[in-house]
Amino acid sequence: MRAESNMRKWGKGLAYDIIGSFLQAFGIWCFIEPCMIAPGGASGFALLINHITGLPVGTLTLIINIPLLISAYILLNKKMALRTIRTVILMTIVLDGCVSPWVPQYVGDRLISSVFGEILAGAGMALIFMEGSTTGGSDILAKLLQKRFPYMHTGYAIMIIDFVIIGASVLVFHELESALYGIISMVCSTQAIDAILYGMNKGTMVMINSSKNHEIAGFIMARLDRGTTF
Repeated sequence: MRAESNMRKWGKGLAYDIIGSFLQAFGIWCFIEPCMIAPGGASGFALLINHITGLPVGTLTLIINIPLLISAYILLNKKMALRTIRTVILMTIVLDGCVSPWVPQYVGDRLISSVFGEILAGAGMALIFMEGSTTGGSDILAKLLQKRFPYMHTGYAIMIIDFVIIGASVLVFHELESALYGIISMVCSTQAIDAILYGMNKGTMVMINSSKNHEIAGFIMARLDRGTTF
């Protein structure tokens, strides 16, 4: 019975990974890649390298994630790192093998591309997050930053990393608009993730009274990626 339950749970996680990978691949390939936007994360960095070298975005994303995944396995949660490895490999296969060769790209208005591309990508990321995995990149870097600076919030850490990549897009694409559209994309992705993970309710507060407040706050920040206030 337990083996059957574990198999069902594994199959559910795999299904969410596949659907999430397709949504993210459609967003990146159909909308983001053709309009020269780097919205942050490992995929954003891969898009910058793709613009310079022409190498496939999915393969570049996998290569970028390799040292991060090794670091996560050694320094962070091994179970999360193994799930992320599966997710990143699936994302590479879907993007480079299933979507890029067959699906046409949208080459119209850049604002439409930045909004719709990251709504799709954000929805895909949310499905992946729901089953306890991550897409690598900024997520892992943020965790590593938090290990060095324990009181840094996850959202703040991810924002710093993403803004560095968005800033680099100005140098690669040689225009300020790429960074501005990248910021719009990042906001749309964040909203899509939050809407799926937490619903349309804008705020939820939980009050906890305990003598072990520091231990509870540490668990919430480290495992649930939410902020706390004493």
